[in-house]
Amino acid sequence: MSSPVPKSPEQSEKSRKYDRQLRLWGDHGQRLLENSKVCLINATALGTEILKSLILPGVGSFTIVDGEKVTEEDIGCNFFLEYESVGLPRAQIATQCLLELNPDVRGDYIDETAEHILSNTQNFFKNFTLVVATGVSEKQFLAIARNYSAAASLVNVEVNDKSGVAVVTLQRPPVNSLNLELLTEIKQTLTGLEKNKSRGAIITSAFKTFSAGLDILEMYKPNPDRAKEFWTTLQDVWISLYSAQFPTVALINGPAPAGGCLLSLCCEYRIMVPKAVIGLNETQLGIVAPSWFAASMENVIGKRQTELALTTGKLFTTDEALKVGLIDEVVQTKEEGLEKAQGFIGSFARISPFARSLSKQTVRGGTIRSMVKGREADLQLVLVTLSKHLWECNVPLLVCRSIGFLGYVRLQIKEHTIIEAHPDSESPDLRLDIPWPALQEYLDGVNIEQLDQKEKNHVPPPVILRYYLNKYKESHEGKLPEKRVEKEALKQMIRDSGNSEEGKQRFVLDENFEQAIHYANSCVTTRAVPDHVQVILDDDCCTNLTQSSSSFWIMCAALREMVEAEGALPVRGTLPDMAADTNSYVTLQNIYQKRAQQQVEVIYRRASQIARNLGLSQETITESEVKYFCKHSSELHLIRGTCIADEYQKTNLDLTAYLEDPDSLIFYYVVLRGLERFIGEFNAYPGQFEDQVEPDILKLKGVIGKLLSEWGYSHALREERVYEVCRYGTAELHSVSSILGGCAAQEVIKVITNQYKPLNNIFIYDGINCTSASFCL
Repeated sequence: MSSPVPKSPEQSEKSRKYDRQLRLWGDHGQRLLENSKVCLINATALGTEILKSLILPGVGSFTIVDGEKVTEEDIGCNFFLEYESVGLPRAQIATQCLLELNPDVRGDYIDETAEHILSNTQNFFKNFTLVVATGVSEKQFLAIARNYSAAASLVNVEVNDKSGVAVVTLQRPPVNSLNLELLTEIKQTLTGLEKNKSRGAIITSAFKTFSAGLDILEMYKPNPDRAKEFWTTLQDVWISLYSAQFPTVALINGPAPAGGCLLSLCCEYRIMVPKAVIGLNETQLGIVAPSWFAASMENVIGKRQTELALTTGKLFTTDEALKVGLIDEVVQTKEEGLEKAQGFIGSFARISPFARSLSKQTVRGGTIRSMVKGREADLQLVLVTLSKHLWECNVPLLVCRSIGFLGYVRLQIKEHTIIEAHPDSESPDLRLDIPWPALQEYLDGVNIEQLDQKEKNHVPPPVILRYYLNKYKESHEGKLPEKRVEKEALKQMIRDSGNSEEGKQRFVLDENFEQAIHYANSCVTTRAVPDHVQVILDDDCCTNLTQSSSSFWIMCAALREMVEAEGALPVRGTLPDMAADTNSYVTLQNIYQKRAQQQVEVIYRRASQIARNLGLSQETITESEVKYFCKHSSELHLIRGTCIADEYQKTNLDLTAYLEDPDSLIFYYVVLRGLERFIGEFNAYPGQFEDQVEPDILKLKGVIGKLLSEWGYSHALREERVYEVCRYGTAELHSVSSILGGCAAQEVIKVITNQYKPLNNIFIYDGINCTSASFCL
């Protein structure tokens, strides 16, 4: 008969609450989860879905790092944001809503960008168990157009209802010095104009100075984070203005030195009032103008004139500027200039906007690409910096992206050790091939053939199997059955011991004999150390311990010594349910448990001794930890991953094994990497604007082709894959983010609990065909 089921103790409120998940990762895993601290960078729809799936099972605490405000686009795809929260800190609102899911979880937020944190608090991310990052490989240029107020804003926008032309007036007193705040508003304005399909833009000033150039205080302020943000924002503005889809005019109604001149050079047409000056005069200030400053001027007045102007720091008068072609027209007043600017933009009324824009990109594309070569590193700076920082700290990083029906999860983990892998199928650890003395004495103390039928019914299956295994060895020169035919011979010996039914030519076996036959498949061969465990025991971290070695490696060192001495791993110490009488089952179970406890004590004493020899505290190794380690010693796994920063900086990414299959989802990884580069080059998502979907397909194909060429591949992507990404624009679908968020949260829990084998290292989801795949890059 089966062993009785022990009476369940009264469940605590927490046990009842988490009952289902405790069946998956147990009390030990739950404790690790409840003691963990997770950081989320950017509360996007995908990011909040990941946190949701961590908060519900009871993650200890979370912190959201996000400097963005809630936008209407966020409301459309993020269920944890409400319409009333538009304009409020996204981190704050998301934290408040997420905390409502589980009162046992603590949550906090920081209304700052990851760049700011990295620059000002180097050890901030080191305090977390794991960091999840969504949308950090881009600068999120596509914030929605805000309402601009002349009284509160540094930039005023007035759109002519008839012509659709916007007049963008800079109004930072006293002279429009380009500081971070002004540049940020200019960038937001240009993004809004692109989105609203403006017919054209006229850049001018509210003062008698067009712009005095870069605010010199920004260059010498002590905060390196602000200086970095200032410079990348200046690049944002240059790209936005220089590559604008609509016609642009600079109405220079006053002096425009240095950065002021740069703004005007980005425009297609320049109109200037008398008695003003313009030029890149950085040399006079002891500063060298960046190459993309020089390229902007060279494209207007030629290489020779640019060289003379830059080396001397020359400021051209209005007449001189007109003569060398630095400006296109002179007007007497600003009002006249506005009329001329409107006329220039109006001259394109009968010309196809698409053809005009493409022609402009053809002429300016080389300059943009040249600048972007250096800028791509800036756009990926946050991810690469974060990746390297967390890699050095050995803090896992999970990078996720969701766009349209596509998404991916990328796990960066330097070294991850798994104790409880939960294999799909696991045979009982009976050790019938090499029983220790106490077990051998019990097993060999029963002679099955001398028992009556009633007594046979109560014999535990291991005793039956051991009895017939000994008989098999006697007739096979002491060898164990290894091949299938040999095990069949052993099982037939057990079957032949059954009872013959009256009048029938067949034997009937009791349940315990049937179980013995079942165990014959997996419990009679020599129990060798699994290869994945032997690799760990032979690892340099196990054989050469240091004071920084973790408790895992110290226990592995003690385990290695036991394996070398005994030739096997510790006994698991548990028996499966089996047909037997209670006394026999309990007796046999106690034998296994006693042996397991003895081996735990041996490893615990040795591991503690090793820790002391390394100068570590006595609390480094706990007995409960060793008991858990020994019980699952056959499930030990080690994962050493790769650094995302290295992946982004490689020029020879090895995808050969995956690209041979034309249906492989690895092509979507290539597409998404191409998407990131596209954003860097064109300052917009492909297909962000409806009238640009078709040309963006060609551009994205070119970007992806160049990316593959850099990696040394000549494979062509299916056009429909590129088209799908362009069709998505900036869309993030909640349904896709929800699925991907659940998958990502699952990987986070695996890493935190040190149970189950986590992703190694990239997972791609295709919502169109409802398929997914994982790859190791």
